[in-house]
Amino acid sequence: MVFHDNDHRKAFKIAIEKRGNYKPVDCYHASLLYLLTATQPTRDHLNRLYNFQDGEIIPESIDEAFQTGNSVRVTRLAFNLFNGFVDKEQAKEFSPYFLFESYLLDVMLEGVRLRYSPYFDPYLRGVEIHGIDEQSEDSVPFAKN
Repeated sequence: MVFHDNDHRKAFKIAIEKRGNYKPVDCYHASLLYLLTATQPTRDHLNRLYNFQDGEIIPESIDEAFQTGNSVRVTRLAFNLFNGFVDKEQAKEFSPYFLFESYLLDVMLEGVRLRYSPYFDPYLRGVEIHGIDEQSEDSVPFAKN
């Protein structure tokens, strides 16, 4: 897995662990949490973006004051990949043309790869993803689709 920085790697691991009772991690949650932990603003406000108890995104958080240009792009992509969410009033902003105009393009594409991993990486179906830390034994149990 490609991480933006070490803080991203750590925050993703913590977010996966915080899900707790939802394990194993499916491609929807892996992508969502990977993307939402990519930027400092979304890491700092993760609980305002995703309800860990209910397992639901919080769409209103897209318009919150903490969001930056890049973090809102990552949030839009994360929400869309999670359950197809598109804010009808901002539909244009959810298109790849606007989303991928970011220095976080590599991270965003990794989020897409995680979400569609059964199609990108058919050999990963039903096995563990080793990649939170390539040099350690950390892994994310990945559910079969």
